[in-house]
Order: sequence, then C-alpha cells, then structure tokens
Amino acid sequence: MLANPIGVLQRVGQTPFDGWISSARGLYGNTLMTVKTKRKRESLRKELRALIAPSFLMGLRSLTNRMRLEQVQRLGARLGRHGWIFARHRLRIALRNLQLVYSPELTHALRQKLAIKAFESVGMMGLEMVKLPTLPPEELVDIAPIEGLEHLQASIAAGSGTILIGAHLGNWEIGPVRLNQEGFDVVPLARPSSMQRIARTVDALREGMAVPTIPVHGGIRPCLRLLRKNTVIGILPDRYARGQGLDIEYMGHTTNLWHTPMLLALRSGAQMLPCHTVRQDDGSFRVCIDEPIPVTPATPIDVGTQQVFRRLEKWVRQHPEQYLWQYDLWPDVEL
Repeated sequence: MLANPIGVLQRVGQTPFDGWISSARGLYGNTLMTVKTKRKRESLRKELRALIAPSFLMGLRSLTNRMRLEQVQRLGARLGRHGWIFARHRLRIALRNLQLVYSPELTHALRQKLAIKAFESVGMMGLEMVKLPTLPPEELVDIAPIEGLEHLQASIAAGSGTILIGAHLGNWEIGPVRLNQEGFDVVPLARPSSMQRIARTVDALREGMAVPTIPVHGGIRPCLRLLRKNTVIGILPDRYARGQGLDIEYMGHTTNLWHTPMLLALRSGAQMLPCHTVRQDDGSFRVCIDEPIPVTPATPIDVGTQQVFRRLEKWVRQHPEQYLWQYDLWPDVEL
C-alpha cells in the first residue's frame, strides 16, 4: 500500500488532460459574475444534472451489460476525467481540501493531478455500481477477496452486533455485497440524494445488488434494533455534520463530524470494525476488515470518535487518489 500521495502520483503518471487541469487555477481567481448570478447558474446546473443523470446512468446500464469489468472501469475513469467540467464547484472544493491537507507537502500542480484522479475514481465507482447487478457472483468473489474476516466472525460471536465503519474511499458499495455473499447479514446506512430522480435510480441499483439499507434520516432506533439482533450495520461517518456532530481532528484540522458509530457502540455494546474496499492497479479490489477499535462503556464519546477518525485517516492517506475529496469537510477552516 502506498502511504504518501507523491508516490501515488508518480505511479499514475501524467493524465491525458493535464492541460485542462491547469484551467482550474482560474476557479480560485476573481470573476465578473455577481454572487446572485453564480447561485442562479449553479441552481440551473443542479436541476440539469438531476434531469439528465438518471437517464444517463440507466442508458449506461445497457451498455455496460455488454462490456467486461476492465472496459467498464476504463470508461468510468474517462467519464470522471471529463466530469469536473460539469461540476466545477466540486473541483473547487476538492482542490481546497487537498490544499488544506497536503500543502506544502504537494505542489499546486500535484494537488491538481490528485484531484483529477479522485474524479476518475468517482467515475469508475459509478459505472462499477451500474455493472455490479449483472456481474456473475463467482467473478466478484474472484476479484474482491476479503481480508480480516476473522475480526468480523469474532465480533458476531460476541453477540452484541457489529458496526462496520468506512470512509468514502475506493468503492464502498462492494464491501456489503461481498459480505452478504459470504453469508453475513450486512445493512448499510444510506443518505438518499436530495434530488428524487437520482435517489430513485441509486435505490434501484442497490436493489439489483440485493443490499438492504437504512435511511440515515430514520435516526438511531432502527440501527439499535438491528444491533440487538446481532446484525452487522455499515456507516460512513466522514461527512461534515453541520453542528450536529462532534468537533474532531481529521487530516490535521478540526471539524464537525458524525459521532453516530460511537453513540451506537455505547448504547448497544456493539464492536466497531473499520472496513474499506480499495481498488488495485489491475482493477481488482481488496475488502479489508481491521481489528476492533478499542473502546469500553466508560470511553468518552469524543475520545472514541477521535479513535474512529484516526483509523479512517490512516486508510485515506494510503489511498488519497481514491478518496471523495469533492465534499466540503472543513468549511470553517481558513486557508
């Protein structure tokens, strides 16, 4: 595994769109547009994406059915490489996040390349998700081996439920599918898109993968009921909580993040196991389950939550090109 982003960028080399990346510098510059005009344009772009994206995804579904997985991944990377053109605000956020985390370790040019690699990863994941329902089960078993299964088995044997904790890293949809294939009852928490047409499309894709989910807006009671039945639930807490979480240090900066895993662990006695699915150079995956995060009923909730994010940070720093940098994690931190 690669522990530093410079090594990652040296491995991936130049992208075909390096010339396009340089134009991102203009995104930091002044503009003649007023704030009102910017907001209006962004609102129109959002409505257009909500209108086009579902039909585009379902159209790609029929195309990917006739393609091998490696072809699907190449197409997804290509779409991701172009994708920032239609989501410039996401590129701005990604570049800001990378500057906060990797400046001065990485130059501006290297941060730009890392941002584009992150867009490629999103594109690949999107098409992998479209392809998964039609992928033969035995093929998925071959390309996505599971490491650390003994940790999950020990947690289930303890009988108090299990909380799998991951970051928005690699392809986080594959882990639950593979674990369900192995006979484990895994139910991830899911945050539906605010755009209903996109939410319905994603729900349809997840149904095709036979993965039940819990909507995050349902609160913690459904999660506690499942944990009391010794079910395995999955949570990705690495999102800005807008004051509803705890102030936690993550990637060198303090921000407000979700403490849901630790809250559930304290109330249920469930063990928390970090779990990530990272993409390999040959297009295969590694589903990795780490040893439990050592907390007890006496552990303060902020201390336990900090331990959770230290584990997540370790994985993100090993695979920064596969992380979802496009969401604002540190809006209150000044550059």
